[in-house]
Amino acid sequence: MRNAGAYGESKLAAEEELQKFDWQRLLIIRPAEVYGGGGREGVDQLIAWARRWHVTPLLFGDSRIEFAPLQIDDFATIAAAAIADEKPGATILEVCGPEDLSGPALARALARRFTAVPVPVWWPLLPWLLKMGRHLGLNLTVPDQPQRLTCPKTSSAGRADAHGNIRL
Repeated sequence: MRNAGAYGESKLAAEEELQKFDWQRLLIIRPAEVYGGGGREGVDQLIAWARRWHVTPLLFGDSRIEFAPLQIDDFATIAAAAIADEKPGATILEVCGPEDLSGPALARALARRFTAVPVPVWWPLLPWLLKMGRHLGLNLTVPDQPQRLTCPKTSSAGRADAHGNIRL
C-alpha cells in the first residue's frame, strides 16, 4: 500500500514484481486488520490492553483512521476457499471484516466487550506520546503503525460482498 510506511510499501513492491511474471495462476490476498491470532500489534494489541488493563485508546482527530477488523478464523476460511477456487490468471482479493469502524467506534466496541474505559487520544498528539513512551522503555507500536492507520484503505466493509471479499 502506498503511503503506508516501509512495511506496506515493501508488500506493494513485492506484489508489483510478482505481477510482472506470466503466471498460470496468481492469488494475492490483502487482508484488513486480522485479529484473534495473538498478534502484538494493531487490533490484537488493543484487545490485549482492553482485556488486561480495561482501558482502550479512543483515537480521534483524523477522519482517515478506519478499521474493518476480520477475525482470524473468518480470514482462514476465506483464504482457504480462494486457494481452493483455482481460478486461472492473476487475482487480487481484498478481505475485510463485516463493518467499518472509526477510531472512536472501535474503542466503544472494545469498551463494551471488555468493560474497558475508552481513553481519548488526540491523533496529532500521538507521535509525541509514542516518542515519550520510547524514552521510558515502552514500545507501544511498531514504527510505521501510525502511518498505516491513516493511509488510504483499499478495502472496506461497505464495498465487500457477503463473505468480506473484494475482487480487484
